[in-house]
Amino acid sequence: MQNKPIRRHKSLQPISHEHHYSLQLCWKIRIGLKKNVDLKRIEKYALWFYINHLLPHFNIEEEFVFPLLGQDNDLILKAKADHKQIKEMFDSDPINQLEQIAELLEKHIRFEERILFNEIQLNLNTEQLFKNETLHSKPEFKDNTSDAFWL
Repeated sequence: MQNKPIRRHKSLQPISHEHHYSLQLCWKIRIGLKKNVDLKRIEKYALWFYINHLLPHFNIEEEFVFPLLGQDNDLILKAKADHKQIKEMFDSDPINQLEQIAELLEKHIRFEERILFNEIQLNLNTEQLFKNETLHSKPEFKDNTSDAFWL
């Protein structure tokens, strides 16, 4: 039996909301592959998302969220290693790794939501979490629907 999810602390909610859009990227990649959409079209969207959403998201996590547990924490080290691997995949040859990118990104998000963020909430006091709240506000998500291959 799975544990009931912990209600996300207000300071972590914007980052959790961003995870939703990254999961949509994974879904869009998979739909495009299933529909045999030209890989260049899928890659173009994925790269747009990576530059406009994933990189800024990773930077916020690494600068403001990960230090909450400490840079030497095993969970933080895993999250940072995931970020590095995802960046390498996007920076090297994304067109031939779209399925792997979607798989790794989804696993990474599930890890952060189910394990890492719960650990942060269980180990930090409210004052520490509220300090983080002012550092990141939820930006409005703007999608690129100029080539909505997933529809």
